[in-house]
Amino acid sequence: MISIGVSIKGSDLYLAAITYSKEEGHYQSALPGSFGKLSPSTNLAGEVQLLDTKKRIGADIREWDATAVTLLDTAKYSQWTYSHAQNRILSIGALMIACAEEAVIYNVVKPSAVGRAVSSPKLDSIDPQIFGFTEKPTYWSAGLGEAFAVASVCLQQSSSKPMGG
Repeated sequence: MISIGVSIKGSDLYLAAITYSKEEGHYQSALPGSFGKLSPSTNLAGEVQLLDTKKRIGADIREWDATAVTLLDTAKYSQWTYSHAQNRILSIGALMIACAEEAVIYNVVKPSAVGRAVSSPKLDSIDPQIFGFTEKPTYWSAGLGEAFAVASVCLQQSSSKPMGG
């Protein structure tokens, strides 16, 4: 099983794919080349931007052969303007549509559950070594570390119960 974790900051999506090994009973290191930052195209607007973002997310889901995608839930910040909320909603909508079109399981998980799963109360201080990195990859502190942690939660949950249950 391959799980993609997603953390969204503004309208930028940080995606990270990891796999589960039944033989070893735990999540493994990141799939090589299966992580990074995806930003909606600033050359597009509205529904065209949404469709373009969805297509790019769908391409990653297919390329990484994912079976589940999990998004880190975020509470509304009092400082958000309408445009901040609209950017986040565009990215979440594109993610949800891509999951539906690719027939992969879509989940949302709270930050507290992620912190417990990776034994880190602060998601921005997750140690990249638990995912097989010797040094922090680009975008780790911006949201990629959170995306890896979210992917691991999905794998831990699905390895302890039947998929869809």
